[in-house]
Amino acid sequence: MTLRTGRGGEFTSREFNNFCESNGIKRHLTAPYTPQQNGVVKRRNQTLMEMTRSILKAMKVPNFPWGEAVCHATYIINRVPTRALENMTPYESLRKKKPSLDHIRVFGCLAYAKIETTHLKKLDDRSQTLVHLGIEPGTKAYRLYNPSTRKVIVSRDVVFDEKTSWSWERTTNGPRRDPCMFHMRWGEVIDVGEGPVVVNENQNQDHDHGETGSDNEDFDDDNDQDNNNNTEEGDIGNNEPHHQANNQPPLRRSTRETHQPRYLEDYFSKLR
Repeated sequence: MTLRTGRGGEFTSREFNNFCESNGIKRHLTAPYTPQQNGVVKRRNQTLMEMTRSILKAMKVPNFPWGEAVCHATYIINRVPTRALENMTPYESLRKKKPSLDHIRVFGCLAYAKIETTHLKKLDDRSQTLVHLGIEPGTKAYRLYNPSTRKVIVSRDVVFDEKTSWSWERTTNGPRRDPCMFHMRWGEVIDVGEGPVVVNENQNQDHDHGETGSDNEDFDDDNDQDNNNNTEEGDIGNNEPHHQANNQPPLRRSTRETHQPRYLEDYFSKLR
């Protein structure tokens, strides 16, 4: 078998060369700056990227899991017929048996995976909503993405909703708010227990805009009015009888006799 590749670092590494030699694969490198000599690989890469783009856009998945989409596209391409093989798929040509497609699900759809946590209470959730990212290589399980924790888990006990996609707008574009913080908008009515309070943005703007002369005059008038009010309040306060201090009951003290504990009689202290 001869493998024709480009001169990229992923194909000329020592590890890849040792792998080819141990499996009896001959290497054939293309000339520099001549991609036409490796047209089959270039066309296959284009097919993979077009399929990856379609997979992401079909379920409105963001671009960050593009690596998972490429692996899923490769998994599907290896199990569909191709012109290079007559009436045969690449998987069938390698494994000598027909592939099964019953386990393939729509990439990016909702997946309800069983919660494997022990000691669940009676009313706790038995499943969690995740996003399907394809098949886990080497196992009969699925790769699932948790948008809340941003981690990928592997599970076999999954129920899929292939017609529904995850609402990525609330996780990617939405603001991250602390659940312990209180958020309030201008003009919003809030009940604080003593009646509704309306937060108006114009209240702050009225104090900021205005003429300097009128502000000074209003300030002087307010000072005069405050001085008059303070004088009147002081006169009224002096004329009020002070009965509040006399109305307090006297403090009651205990009449029970107190004795020193016996264990304190064994200790002596000298004071200098």
